[in-house]
Amino acid sequence: MKALTLYQPWATLIAIGAKKVETRWWSTKYRGPLAIHAGKLLNFINMRHPDCVLEGEIADRLNQYYNDRNRKGEPDYKIFRFQNYFPLGEIVATCELVDIVCQELKFPHGYTPIIHSNGKQWVLSPEELAFGCYEPFRMLWLLSNIKKLEVPIPAKGHQGLWEWDEK
Repeated sequence: MKALTLYQPWATLIAIGAKKVETRWWSTKYRGPLAIHAGKLLNFINMRHPDCVLEGEIADRLNQYYNDRNRKGEPDYKIFRFQNYFPLGEIVATCELVDIVCQELKFPHGYTPIIHSNGKQWVLSPEELAFGCYEPFRMLWLLSNIKKLEVPIPAKGHQGLWEWDEK
């Protein structure tokens, strides 16, 4: 299976279904099953909104994720407070890479962006926008059928797409 390594917290945000669009500067012709690998490094410095407070459903899902792993969450849900709880160097989810589209225009402020791909609409929530870089000419990797692994699997990641032996 192909795999993609992401810095945390983005890998976990995909695993819990809070992030369904991964933004990259590059594209690939590959479509199909994809494993999401959490790299061994944290990259909170480059977050688009480093002081973003996670509220509502996403906060509840993150809290449930940590409860499921018998970890203690922080009460105010600021994402950087979780930096010691994110899995590192592990496959955390599987999904389907269904399409990649080029972000051609800058989204106007206050506009709810909708991406059209293969007859399906992808509505980008404010949270989704906060978890990616949607500058013009970025590649939007559209993910579906996301399945969080109950127990993350240790794996050595690589840059780009790489082959993960599921055994």
